[in-house]
Amino acid sequence: SGLLQMAVDPAEAARQAIIAESGVLPEAMLRAVGAAEASALAGCHVPYPALHFPQAGVLEPRRYCARAADGSAVITGAAVTELLSDGGRWRLIGHAGEIVTADVVVLANAGEARAFAPELSLLARRGQISAAPPTAHSRHLRAVLNYGGAITPLIEGHHYVGATFAPA
Repeated sequence: SGLLQMAVDPAEAARQAIIAESGVLPEAMLRAVGAAEASALAGCHVPYPALHFPQAGVLEPRRYCARAADGSAVITGAAVTELLSDGGRWRLIGHAGEIVTADVVVLANAGEARAFAPELSLLARRGQISAAPPTAHSRHLRAVLNYGGAITPLIEGHHYVGATFAPA
């Protein structure tokens, strides 16, 4: 149920205290919890206090993209050279001219969009995600745990463990 951003050291605990006390988000979206409450929310022992984001969770990219694209034209393999904003719509231009004009464009080409749309504030990030089988302890996990890396509750029989990212 949600995501727990654990305060794994004193500096992170101090940073989280400032965030929690700032009121930047309503309590329904963010609240500070102690280690005991974090453990209850997670479904397993958590030795640290945390920020709890009850509305956060796991997004399965393949399923999300399929659902989001339902009823849309999906164009793959297009060599885009320009992305232009034109009266509230987007125009994608290739070597041979216009590829498509659309209300919404999803750029799913990693960091290559910077080559034809340098005005977008895109930052490449490196990371790694591994699928791991559950242990007797982890199979009860009910929330995403974020600790510099992250682990998800079970998704189709596996946890997904992510490494921290660094600029590419």
